[in-house]
Amino acid sequence: MVRIALDAGHGINTAGKRVPSYMGVGNISEWELNNRVTIEQIKLLEQYENVQILRLDDPTGKRDVPLIERTNKANKWNADILISNHHNAGVGGGSGGGLVLYRYPNSNKFTKSMQKSLYDAMIKAGAIKGNRANPLATKNLHMVRESTMAAILIEYAFMDSTTDIKEILKDDFHKKMAEGVVNWIVEHYGLKKKSQPDAKPTPKPTTKPKPQAKLSSKGNSIVDYLNSVGIDSSFKNRKKLAEKHGIRNYKGTAEQNLKLLALLRNDKLVNKPKPESKPSSEQKSAYELAKEVIAGKWGNGAERKRRLERAGYNFNKVQAEVNRILGSKPASKPATKTFKVGTKVRLKTTATKYATGQTIPARYKGKIYTVQQIKTDRVLLKELYSWVYKKDVE
Repeated sequence: MVRIALDAGHGINTAGKRVPSYMGVGNISEWELNNRVTIEQIKLLEQYENVQILRLDDPTGKRDVPLIERTNKANKWNADILISNHHNAGVGGGSGGGLVLYRYPNSNKFTKSMQKSLYDAMIKAGAIKGNRANPLATKNLHMVRESTMAAILIEYAFMDSTTDIKEILKDDFHKKMAEGVVNWIVEHYGLKKKSQPDAKPTPKPTTKPKPQAKLSSKGNSIVDYLNSVGIDSSFKNRKKLAEKHGIRNYKGTAEQNLKLLALLRNDKLVNKPKPESKPSSEQKSAYELAKEVIAGKWGNGAERKRRLERAGYNFNKVQAEVNRILGSKPASKPATKTFKVGTKVRLKTTATKYATGQTIPARYKGKIYTVQQIKTDRVLLKELYSWVYKKDVE
């Protein structure tokens, strides 16, 4: 099982962390841009087997989670890698910028290698190469310094660059950035896509499905925002709102939606009452839903709660059933060997595969290594920064 910690930097109201007003695209926070990439990464990773995902920031963006709380959460969870998503600033309205990946100056060989190969994967996926002197940078940043696993902080592009902002606001920019990161993870850990089970009929919501739009404010798009405050979200009405707020020739582009979303927030539309969703007439039992949750069909965290409640289900009741089912599973057998952090072990010459699936090179076998982390059936060898099964060390 590969554990991936993901982080959307800052919060929606963090002071100074937003697209500068002189860029003329509206009041957009950096967190909103970071959140788009994070959501897409989660969506892509959930398509693969043997992956667990931990989100470190507040998925609503309302709270700027302290950095120490984020890294403590990832460390306690024993994440294998940490990706912190950000967008840069510093060009001051000029041109140029591009992708920059940061690691801690004293990071190990694996992290250095990860930084380079991850950068290459992102450029291949469509990231902006830019004109930075060193896109593979080192810096004493908390997220990469205080994490005990390999950690990379990614600045996808510059919010105050006249060339980068045009790319950032495109419909597919955040998708390309997420694909670059996930493609590297899939290749490095040898992940396989989940098999597609026979689809079961899902409960029919009484409200119309909300189409995916361009950027979040409340929900995941301008459409979600309008629905959340009780306003007609049809294209026809959005076009009227756009004209009312000075946006001419509205076609629903990402840039127009971002600008309209910022203007509507400032217009205090949030004071209008939210419509109450009604439960579906085709209800599944808590047990059936819990099985689907465990299978990953309802997402994780806040997304799971939102989707279940939107479909008319009691989230707390379903989650309690999930906890009951998982808690009733027989405990795994204890490992026959005991290890402690700092223990010196020898990698057996008979070992063939890392715990993550890759072949162990012959030159690493028969040598002494230090145990850095311990899990149920495997240990992390410090010098290799790789997980191996306990049965393969002595």
